[in-house]
Amino acid sequence: MFEKLQVKNLFSWTALISGLVQSGNGVDALYLFIEMRRERVDIVDPLVLSSTVGACANLAVLELGKQRKDVVSWTSIIVGAAQHGRAEEALTIYDGMVRAGIKPNEVTFVGLIYACSHVGFVSKGRTLFRSMIDDY
Repeated sequence: MFEKLQVKNLFSWTALISGLVQSGNGVDALYLFIEMRRERVDIVDPLVLSSTVGACANLAVLELGKQRKDVVSWTSIIVGAAQHGRAEEALTIYDGMVRAGIKPNEVTFVGLIYACSHVGFVSKGRTLFRSMIDDY
């Protein structure tokens, strides 16, 4: 169906990739993302990156999701790990993000605190909250 579209733009690519991820078709979403890159579509929409990284997380291919290293991709991986109950992995990824010089944003901290709250890391959650206020 997508091949028949006369005008393929960022919005149509993003809508289809997001829809595929949400319906559990992560592999198709990744293939479409790769095709999008081949056609040299400029990726300026964080939603397409977030959806693609989400597809990688759902397929347990996080290394593929780490290829683009910005706050959106790092945060998406952190949130994906948190949503799958992998709090320690989310915290480890956050440490790598900070070491890489990427400044976390509010969504990053929401994901981290969410991860901590679901596994009983109350002290670590408080430390992160203080860091969010004091350091960022």
